[in-house]
Amino acid sequence: MNQKIEEPNENPQELAINRDEKGRILPGSDSLNPGGRPKDSKSIKTRIRELFEEDPGLFEKFVKKMIEEYPSLTWQMLEGRPPQKTANSEDMPVPIPIMAGLSNPKLMEKWEKILKEEG
Repeated sequence: MNQKIEEPNENPQELAINRDEKGRILPGSDSLNPGGRPKDSKSIKTRIRELFEEDPGLFEKFVKKMIEEYPSLTWQMLEGRPPQKTANSEDMPVPIPIMAGLSNPKLMEKWEKILKEEG
């Protein structure tokens, strides 16, 4: 079910954005970034790939230099970083203290006494 949420306005600076019921932009809507990157432009990644395809020797030099100067980074890029255990890991759960009964005045007095003794 497509639903037109925003109507085009007489003001040419306002955009005509058509969205569905989930808020997704529908085809044919104005761009939300009209001054953005041109469609025919290339990313740095694409340009570097083209350079390496044009000159395979350059790629070999690049790889050699990366291994020599940045061995740890190169390895991490190839294998990914090793998993780290955090306080949120299954084997190290984060304890969540439950202070039930705080609305009970007698229990509240006991907690206050305990906290004052520890502080």
